[in-house]
Amino acid sequence: MVSLLKARDENDLMTVLGLHAEHVAGELPQAEQELEALCTLFEAQLEEHEGQSESWIYEDPLRATVYEKLYDADPSVRDRNMAIAKFEVRDQAEGMADLAVSIPNLKVLKNILRDRETILAEQSRYDW
Repeated sequence: MVSLLKARDENDLMTVLGLHAEHVAGELPQAEQELEALCTLFEAQLEEHEGQSESWIYEDPLRATVYEKLYDADPSVRDRNMAIAKFEVRDQAEGMADLAVSIPNLKVLKNILRDRETILAEQSRYDW
């Protein structure tokens, strides 16, 4: 099992096939054509699985967003992306808490929204 895992990690197809033949199939296909056909079959299966994976990821907009924001083939980059996302969520939660404290009642909220509407209206006059 250790040699199979090592061969897999090193992308050593011949060793994987040899171990398969030794423990399961009995004889390793020797003909070059058989090996090429086997490689072609593996590549087709890989493409099919990648397509299914991509379809599954992008069928849901939320899942697609999370995937694009967090995923990377490199585990250290994934960890960094996750740390950044956690920081952003905490920062946003703190901002919301500060906002809730700064708006003690509906009257204050209405004044803030009126001021914001005025600022946006003035800005829109200068936008082309």
